[in-house]
Amino acid sequence: MGGFLLKVVTDDVEGYNMAKDKKRIATIAGLSVILYLIVMFTRYTKSIYIGTGCYTVAYFAFTLSALHYYRKRYELSVKAIAAAILFGSIILEIPVRILDFDGTLFSLAGTVIVCLAIILAVLSYAEKRVSVYVLSVVVLFFLNIYLQRTWFDIIGGYLGSAYRDPIFMQ
Repeated sequence: MGGFLLKVVTDDVEGYNMAKDKKRIATIAGLSVILYLIVMFTRYTKSIYIGTGCYTVAYFAFTLSALHYYRKRYELSVKAIAAAILFGSIILEIPVRILDFDGTLFSLAGTVIVCLAIILAVLSYAEKRVSVYVLSVVVLFFLNIYLQRTWFDIIGGYLGSAYRDPIFMQ
C-alpha cells in the first residue's frame, strides 16, 4: 500500500521535495488512524447505527478539512490525500477482520460506508457545489439506515442470528 501512496504523490509534479510530501502523506494517514481511534468508542454505544453515523460524519468532515488544508497549503494531489485517509481508516481493521472474519461481518457495512463517505467528500470537494454536498449527505444518510438494515438481514440469515438495534429497531 505504501508504494501505491508514493506513486499517487509523485505522478503529478516534477522537481519538488519528495521527502516532504512523503512526510505530509504519512501525517494525513496518521491523523486518519488517530481519528479512527477517537471515534472507535462510539461503536460501544447501544446502537450500531449511532456508531456508524459518527464514523461517517467524522470521516466526511475530516476528508473535507484535510483536502482544503493540504491541497491549498502544500499543493498535494487530491488522490494522494484521499488515498492516505482511506489507508488510515482501514489499516487497523484489517488484522481484526483477518483473525475473526465471521465475528466482524455485522460491522463490515460500516467500514464500506465510511470508505464511501471519504469518496463522497472528495467528490464534493472537487465539485464545490452546494447541491453535491447536499446529495452526498442524503446518500450517506440512506446508506447508514437502509444499507445497514439490509446488510444485517443478509448477514443474520448467513450466521443464523439477527441483529436487533435496541434504540431504532424495536
